[in-house]
Amino acid sequence: MKVTTEKDDNLVSLKVINGHIKNEDYWKNKEYTATVKKYQDENGNTYHAVRLVRFSDNDEIRFKRYGYDSQYKTTTVEEMQKADWINGYDEYNPPSKQRLMNEQQNAIHFYDVGYVKKREFGKWSQW
Repeated sequence: MKVTTEKDDNLVSLKVINGHIKNEDYWKNKEYTATVKKYQDENGNTYHAVRLVRFSDNDEIRFKRYGYDSQYKTTTVEEMQKADWINGYDEYNPPSKQRLMNEQQNAIHFYDVGYVKKREFGKWSQW
């Protein structure tokens, strides 16, 4: 959905995605969108499931991993490498890995749904 608003005779273009409004400058560098759902089991272990969509061809990667907080950002880039969506990094050069992580994470719009119930997480993360 595209929404436009008029302010001082200038049109500002806005996009609404998953209930969040972002301006065109935000979307200019975005090539992917990732929807993230998290689950915490009775032992306190946390997991995340990600559905990543590439805008250019609507191709999709889905995965479920163990992780906490915003670790889903790192695992998303790792999964992109496994799927050959992006070039890898030099394992022996930690700055190259960090640079790649930052560049790719900036190209992804992350929509973190938050923690969900076990049944919803299990059903949503199946493929």
